[in-house]
Amino acid sequence: VAGYDRRRVRSAQVDNFMMFVWLPVSIYLTTAKQSRIAKILGPGEFGLIVFGIYMLVTRASRSVVRKSLVDYFLYFFYAGIVMMTISFCYNTLTTLWLRPAWWYDFLAYGLVLFFIYAIHLRNFTAAEYERALKMVIVTTVVVTGLAYFFESLVIQLFELNPNDNEENVLFVGLYYEGVRFVGLSENPNQLARALAPAPPLLLYFAFQARTLTAAFAYLGLGAAAIFFGMLTGSDGLFVAWAFTAGIAATAWIHLNVVPKIITIGGVAQIVGTGIMMMLLLGIAVLTIPTLSDWVFKEVFETAPGVTDERLEIWSQGLTQLFEAPIFGIGPGLHIDLRQHSSFGIFLEAHNLILDWALSTG
Repeated sequence: VAGYDRRRVRSAQVDNFMMFVWLPVSIYLTTAKQSRIAKILGPGEFGLIVFGIYMLVTRASRSVVRKSLVDYFLYFFYAGIVMMTISFCYNTLTTLWLRPAWWYDFLAYGLVLFFIYAIHLRNFTAAEYERALKMVIVTTVVVTGLAYFFESLVIQLFELNPNDNEENVLFVGLYYEGVRFVGLSENPNQLARALAPAPPLLLYFAFQARTLTAAFAYLGLGAAAIFFGMLTGSDGLFVAWAFTAGIAATAWIHLNVVPKIITIGGVAQIVGTGIMMMLLLGIAVLTIPTLSDWVFKEVFETAPGVTDERLEIWSQGLTQLFEAPIFGIGPGLHIDLRQHSSFGIFLEAHNLILDWALSTG
């Protein structure tokens, strides 16, 4: 009995290490700058594979009795890989042509499906998921902060100027004629993607904290995430934060303001919330100089030609999707800009939802 108890305690300790240390570090490293195999497999991806194998090997320790959000992700990617296979076969047989890098999508979908299935088998509780998410966010901000302070120290010690040579320093890069912080990532937008969910989630964790010290710690990490995010110079990051703030404001108005004005409920309250948010958005854009300048100028002039080319990419992607809405056009690089773009010959759609739709229908 004593030996069984020791094994059970040891198993629980390994479980905790894999879920709350190994998994957060692996997730963060998926955005890290590294030498990858086939541009998709690096230390982070291998870490997730090891995590998945561990979950599969030890799956018998817990039974699957509940449905959770993880199950719906599992069904989504399972349907996605099935539809992508059908699309691949159909388009290959009809066009007799394989799109460049077609197998990247199969590898990416397969890895995600394997990872989610492994978590699905273990059936973690909602509290465990939240704790893991908390560790992912904290790891992201802390490691990014360590990279930033190490970078600052190196620049001061060796009197480097990032503007002279981007190879002189490790964690910044020259993008669109400006120095932008990239952390451990390959480019600033990858780091921005990792930092995007940090401030709203850390704010939530602060409100849920049981002690004042923990609440201030989460708020401090949230402020740090905003600071590092600003250093990336990513317009997509600012759009993500603005969108999140808009959702939060919409929810608050719908729950606390509109019911006091429109008492009949239902559709009328939803319409009322929409109208109120559109009015507030219009007033904000017209009255806040910084926001107005960003909306009317910076979105289209941050980098000459980039916005026009992306609009061309999205336009072509939507056109192809409307031509094949059920099966899509198959996995791989979808956009052919040989006559229009300096980016390259073939590109992904530069929009995750559009790229998925083109791959799977």
